[in-house]
Amino acid sequence: MRDFFAQRSFTINTVKQNFVILALMFVFGQALYAQQIDPNNYHVTNETIRTKADGKLSVSLPTSFSGAVLMKYEYKIEGNFQKRDELKAKGGRISVDNLHPGKYFNIKFYDKSNNLLGLIDKFYLDYGVEVKATPDLRTLCGTLTFTDCNGNVVTRSGLETGKAYPITSATVPCGFEVSSTCTVTNIDYWHCLDGNLSAPGPYTAYDLTNYTGLGLTALAAARIAWIICNYGAPTTDTDPVSAALWYLTGTGGSANTVYNAAVNAVSSPNGTEVGLQFYRSPTGTTQDFVKWECPSFVILHL
Repeated sequence: MRDFFAQRSFTINTVKQNFVILALMFVFGQALYAQQIDPNNYHVTNETIRTKADGKLSVSLPTSFSGAVLMKYEYKIEGNFQKRDELKAKGGRISVDNLHPGKYFNIKFYDKSNNLLGLIDKFYLDYGVEVKATPDLRTLCGTLTFTDCNGNVVTRSGLETGKAYPITSATVPCGFEVSSTCTVTNIDYWHCLDGNLSAPGPYTAYDLTNYTGLGLTALAAARIAWIICNYGAPTTDTDPVSAALWYLTGTGGSANTVYNAAVNAVSSPNGTEVGLQFYRSPTGTTQDFVKWECPSFVILHL
């Protein structure tokens, strides 16, 4: 008889606990739903001219809040965490200026007490019109034909000697260099190193440099080299390699398993950082790159 009542009491308590959990989940879900910003209550203004980074997000919050606002979001890929903390709301309205083009995920607005004011699942801000600058005519090459990373034959004219070019506008484009004799060399994949900046237009001229030219430390560059030597170039928007690289460069990302593996494997500069080829943006408003090629002197994953 005692066992019967004990079992009955256990069952009742379990039901009560489950009911409380469900109630909390319902309340939390209702709160999030109430703070979801309707698509009719926000407007995205695209970038006007390529590389200008003058996109805009205009938002009407679910409340008439006025005061300082923190915006947290993920940019380019989910897991690349970014924030804007200089925003102000007036009567529930916020204007977020100087946004880079690209994909935005999990956009959340908070007050200074970290109370959630509103959220947007995702939006896309399109690139502006591309306006190409004309370089010194003495440095231009004639028509060049070469084969890209995917085996496609490419013909291009008007390229500048001593520069490097991405073929597409992407986080991981195929890129190449143009020698002083107008020869296309070093065709390989590149990877973006700025999680908070947008991609350049196709065939934007880039300067060749080393890690110091991008303001990176020798240790950060050596860890980037380790990642390149131990992982393939990302092929999807959800690849953790991208987030790890951006966390290493201090431009976003996250301290995921790839990042932790690089930190554990490389505790000090080891010479591999010298063997990397970097490409510097001509404007500073678009992402820098590293060539996805393992240096000849490497420390492989054990």
